[in-house]
Amino acid sequence: MKFGLPTKIKQNGMTYDSEDSRCKLFVGTTSATNGNGDLSIAFLTVVDDATNTLKQYFGVFNWDEKDACISQIMKHGGKWPVIVDNI
Repeated sequence: MKFGLPTKIKQNGMTYDSEDSRCKLFVGTTSATNGNGDLSIAFLTVVDDATNTLKQYFGVFNWDEKDACISQIMKHGGKWPVIVDNI
């Protein structure tokens, strides 16, 4: 896992804040890119500013463009359901 300065991004009425324990960023890498190298995918948990509920999105990720990637994922990423922590 790579770490850096705290990140806070607002997009589409949602907030990703690396200092908010509810917000999560998981990054995985796959080599299934038709021979074009590895592909990193990020899974984000963000806070909906209007309802204070959690939403989750995923999309292509690059550590060198971390903030821009997070913003793009929040804007155009695929959605995935919130997973309950205390099952």
